[in-house]
Amino acid sequence: MAAGKKYPEQVCIEEEKNEKYMEGNYDGDADQQYKQERADKRRSIQMEEDIRASQEAVYEKETERLSYEQKAVGEAFTKIMKEYVEDNIYQQYLVDGAVLRCNQAMTDDMVFTEWGEKVVLENKADEVCNIILNVPENPVYEDDDSENSMMINGLRYATVKDTIKNVNIIVPKCNCRLAADRDEEEKRIRNDTDRNKNGVCMHLMRLNEEWDNFEVKDKEGFRIKYAKRVNVAPSPFSAGAGRMLDGSEDVVEEEVEGITMTSVLFCKHGGLIMPVTSGQTEINNYNSEIDDNNLGIKDSTRRLIKQFEGNPFVTPRINSNGTFTIGYGYDFTESGDPETFSKFFRREGNSIIVVRNLTQQEIDESIDLAANKNSITKAIDNFINATGNGNKNKPLIMNQNQYDALFSYFYSNGAYVFTEEIYKQEINKGGENKNRAEARKELRDYLIEENGNYNADEIKRLFVNSKGWNIKYDYKTRREEEAEVFMCDP
Repeated sequence: MAAGKKYPEQVCIEEEKNEKYMEGNYDGDADQQYKQERADKRRSIQMEEDIRASQEAVYEKETERLSYEQKAVGEAFTKIMKEYVEDNIYQQYLVDGAVLRCNQAMTDDMVFTEWGEKVVLENKADEVCNIILNVPENPVYEDDDSENSMMINGLRYATVKDTIKNVNIIVPKCNCRLAADRDEEEKRIRNDTDRNKNGVCMHLMRLNEEWDNFEVKDKEGFRIKYAKRVNVAPSPFSAGAGRMLDGSEDVVEEEVEGITMTSVLFCKHGGLIMPVTSGQTEINNYNSEIDDNNLGIKDSTRRLIKQFEGNPFVTPRINSNGTFTIGYGYDFTESGDPETFSKFFRREGNSIIVVRNLTQQEIDESIDLAANKNSITKAIDNFINATGNGNKNKPLIMNQNQYDALFSYFYSNGAYVFTEEIYKQEINKGGENKNRAEARKELRDYLIEENGNYNADEIKRLFVNSKGWNIKYDYKTRREEEAEVFMCDP
């Protein structure tokens, strides 16, 4: 059949679609455009479901967290659900500087032509996928202390209208999991001589006109309204983006809904841009918070791991060996952890699609997941309680700071770092492996023998000398800081 000639079903079939989530922008011959449109219609329906599912998951996590923190049940919990939408008392409304992430962003190589041309990023650090929400144009009024004030702690609120590419949403220098499926997209990538520096997102991103706010209903079934904020937008008579770009006054102001941690911005290429942080909170430096006398993984433990482990996988990673990684190094398989898989991935034929990014709470929880999977938590408990993992002599006297430092040490070196089996294995290798094994044994024995009567200089020496598992690195900075935390007063 000649190219461009319509098939019979092309005339007869009218598929269901959701215009709000259509990409459009069809090109090529008539057959290509028809196939693109059909695929677009099917995806638009699926996208509506994906957005709702992503929002429900985040909202459930957020309300569970708040219910626990506020000790709220029954009517009190219902009140929290309503307040989460209407007010900003839980720091969930997004402000200037919020960190966002697209669920299709990646740093892996991307093939963008049928003959195998690739974009290989020069910078493969995970943070290149982050998007910083930028809303400096939104107004601030003097002496404004109303409930709809446009600032909180000196930061401007964002709104559902803050969707202008490279004004509000600064395009990240990353690649995309979704193929360049339009001729013009492929052409733009090919013509970019700095594509390995820029990535492909700048050539594929086309944003919806508004963010999607999660619909929450009250007991009577009415939609709970989000707090209104003032948005600045280009005037319909403006030639560009008004004062947002060139300082002119050719803009209009309108009162629209703010956006929260459950809001989603649809990229017409197929990605979902979701908040990682609201912009209202910062990751604090290590500061021990002992809320009871029981040792265990606490916020202070997680902060220490986040300090050392670098940037987490906010967008779930599909590994080449068929496993998956989220957050701070939690690796799993679909069969081994089907619940986590279903949260972040979906199968489409032979392909696996990333459904959504991790929330901040899920990123933090990934530390616990990784520690439990790798037996870190059990190993430390055994070592402290003298039930194994290098200590069957006597239970150890420890405070939360010391627990945190040891947790970081085990997280870095493995659950069996202090065991005799590992010691003998590494001794037999000789060289640097032997030196480090002897240094770890010296640290282990000191911790057991002195049992609470530790000397700060000696602790520092032993931590630093033991270095780390990978002999390519000396881990000096991490060991010094672990030793410092270990000797901090509780």
